[in-house]
Amino acid sequence: EDKGTEAALVWCNRAALGKDDGIPMQSSIAGGSVYTGWPGVDAAGTMLRVSLADGSFDPKVDQLGRDRWAVFGTPAARGNTVYFGRHIRGVTAYEYGKGSLWETFRWTEPDAYTPTVGSPALSKDHAVFTTMKGELLAVPLVASGRGPPAAFRFQVPGGVPIGSSPALSQGHVFFGADDGCLYVLGPDGRQPAVEAAPAAVVVA
Repeated sequence: EDKGTEAALVWCNRAALGKDDGIPMQSSIAGGSVYTGWPGVDAAGTMLRVSLADGSFDPKVDQLGRDRWAVFGTPAARGNTVYFGRHIRGVTAYEYGKGSLWETFRWTEPDAYTPTVGSPALSKDHAVFTTMKGELLAVPLVASGRGPPAAFRFQVPGGVPIGSSPALSQGHVFFGADDGCLYVLGPDGRQPAVEAAPAAVVVA
């Protein structure tokens, strides 16, 4: 709590999942809750919602299972729904009290997985995220089912990984890829992406 000249500890929780599931590494605040990803170990990780007021967790019936391995990006939340990605399978939209709304993967189709290490961004109608397969995806927030749902897809030239998170501003999407380029996608874009490595910059 901000006391003006100092900060006061309101609450602290430690090892909420036990010693074998690692530590919380990605947190975001939305409304009166903190959404925290636990990357975990040995395929055991999860996403938890914590009350900002007192540090209490949701009842077990509303918590996600321990198979959400591994969340590396900051979750995005709107209302009662959290959107988060994992480094192998992809992004999940989970509504507390109802369960998973959609996922961008299907267990039986590993070639369709959308691995992501960045953080999803939310527009008015879409969840936008990048993948380690070199794609940017925009999935409608109202999508449903275990994926991959219908989505807008943009592939960077060469399919290089995209480790950055997208940023949204005035109808445009901005993201950097591992080819060293900054990409800007607009609603009526016409310029084709040029498949060429950027020139080296030498700083003396």
